[in-house]
Amino acid sequence: MEAKGGGGSLGFKKIGGKKQTQGTKNYFEATAKGMSRMRGKAGSVAKELLKAYKEGRSLQKTPAEVVYLYAKTPIEAGPNGKALLQNIAARQFDLRR
Repeated sequence: MEAKGGGGSLGFKKIGGKKQTQGTKNYFEATAKGMSRMRGKAGSVAKELLKAYKEGRSLQKTPAEVVYLYAKTPIEAGPNGKALLQNIAARQFDLRR
């Protein structure tokens, strides 16, 4: 899940010398691989995620699918300077590309 609030936009990172934006296949793979090297729960979750992504099944061999989502919550100033949430937009990234 990539969640952005206010005027936030998708970020990026350099992968193999090329700029990759959040939501792309390369960004997802690099992030999950990096997390899989972590200790504890983060590493375990990342390994499970990679298995589901690559093989369509969990570590327990049950069917699994990876759904990579984007949510944006615009925030505007309302009366008396209070923040007002606007309509939340959500979509699914396509990891096949």
